[in-house]
Amino acid sequence: MADFVFSQPKTATVVIKCKPLNSNGVGYREAKFTAVIKKLYGADKQKYLEEIEGKGLPTIVQELVIGLPDIKDEDGNEMPFTEELLYQVSMTDWMSNPLAIECMAVQDNMHREAMARKNS
Repeated sequence: MADFVFSQPKTATVVIKCKPLNSNGVGYREAKFTAVIKKLYGADKQKYLEEIEGKGLPTIVQELVIGLPDIKDEDGNEMPFTEELLYQVSMTDWMSNPLAIECMAVQDNMHREAMARKNS
């Protein structure tokens, strides 16, 4: 019989659905991108969830997102994950709003509704 090793994942990889403005500036289109989100446990998780009320959505994204593996530039080239890319994503509302909600869902799914209300 194989030994069972219990380990908690340190990250979650999720697909984020978003709605950027169409290139002609009229209406929105559906798009998606992948994010790697840090998973908190125990006292770290509890402290983070207790302090969430005072944080803006861009801050949540900057603190919990540790990878954006399929973001491409205007020429279709993959962009390396850098602090600058993370900042740009966190300051782009149609990306950061759904991303922050998923960041919190990864930590505690019960906080999804609270984040959705904060986002509206």
